[in-house]
Amino acid sequence: NTYKIKSIIAMADGEMLENIAVEYAKKIDVQSFSFVPGYNTPVPYLSEWFKVNSMFVTGLDSYDTMIKLNYSEKKLKLSGDPKYDFFKSIKSDDSKNVITKQFQLDIKKPLIVLAMSRWWNDDEIWISNFIKYCNKNNFQIIIKLHPVYKIDLREFSDRKIRKISENCSNNQYTILYDADLFKLLSAADVVITDFSNIGIDTILLERPLLTVNFSNENFENIMQYDKYDSSINIQIYLDLEKIVKEILIEQKHLEKLSIGRKKIIELI
Repeated sequence: NTYKIKSIIAMADGEMLENIAVEYAKKIDVQSFSFVPGYNTPVPYLSEWFKVNSMFVTGLDSYDTMIKLNYSEKKLKLSGDPKYDFFKSIKSDDSKNVITKQFQLDIKKPLIVLAMSRWWNDDEIWISNFIKYCNKNNFQIIIKLHPVYKIDLREFSDRKIRKISENCSNNQYTILYDADLFKLLSAADVVITDFSNIGIDTILLERPLLTVNFSNENFENIMQYDKYDSSINIQIYLDLEKIVKEILIEQKHLEKLSIGRKKIIELI
């Protein structure tokens, strides 16, 4: 064909086929670009990941991360993120109306959304206990599973779900793979996760966030939301019950979390 290519965008830069395309583009003097997806952390392998001429980064935090990974300032372009702009149009009350109707919930009762990045050891035990705790205190809970388990490790995930079902046969809860995630998070009175990027989405949607690490995993290179006081980090299960009640019943921690969210939103 006769088209003259002036530039290419490698949306999943770092993968084999994308790297081949980028290297070929350099040989024929075509500029290449990539968009750093989601929230990025300074994990070492990312220092060799991006081969493009220029990278769009969403905010100051992402920019600083790429500098720490030894990328040249000349390669980085601050662009913002349309997803984050979209979040500003989402109204929590509207989301709550939609979610409560969809899942036949009581709009007057607090809603807790539990959304982890993966199944950890013994998750089925503490989640079962937490479901019972929520039922006892008239809290509603939706458990959003990571969609990777729909296909990969589905049998493993199903075993976890069956165990929860056996433990909580007389309790009300919703567990699912698919949902309008942003409406779900926006409707929540409290969101619980681990190190997932759902934490960032929750903060940008300005909802209270709790991060749990009951398996004592090393999250050293992962976003530590609690250092900005934009979330409360919990490592002992009984503390989770205590803090959830303090937030939903006693209205504690909300002002501190709000101030912390503002700090992260400025960076993101």
